[in-house]
Amino acid sequence: GRMIPVKGFDILVDVAKYLNETITSFQIRVVGTGSEEYKLKQTIDHCQLTKYFKFEGFQHNPYPFIANADIMLSTSIAEGFSLVICEALALGVPVVSTKTDGASSMLSNGAGILVERKAKDIAKAIESLLTDNDLAKQYAVRGLKESKKYDKSEYMPKLYEIL
Repeated sequence: GRMIPVKGFDILVDVAKYLNETITSFQIRVVGTGSEEYKLKQTIDHCQLTKYFKFEGFQHNPYPFIANADIMLSTSIAEGFSLVICEALALGVPVVSTKTDGASSMLSNGAGILVERKAKDIAKAIESLLTDNDLAKQYAVRGLKESKKYDKSEYMPKLYEIL
């Protein structure tokens, strides 16, 4: 993602602190770059959390990273239609997202986990998926079903009808 203030990457540090209390092994992979990257890396280093983070930089093809993730996390403060959430759903990856307008419209029917933008809430949602494979599979299946709504063969005729 774009590491800019509205995307809320800063909360990842506190999420990692909470996860470190209950999960023995995890890694947060950040795909993307932006104005907040240096500051985020500095904070991670200062808090001695470097071993939990891997920065992948900008990727022309992010799909292998999404597809190989156990969870896709969106920490945005505000978000319209979230392409990355839609991509994760279509790839069968469970999604945890903060409650933004875009995420809420895509996940509110059980396709993913919506949480307040609080590190402890985010960490608890992540922990629930990492420790319960059946729950993670349920979200993956529901997400795949939800992603069909955004298939262009389904979505575009509805859009043209509105226009």
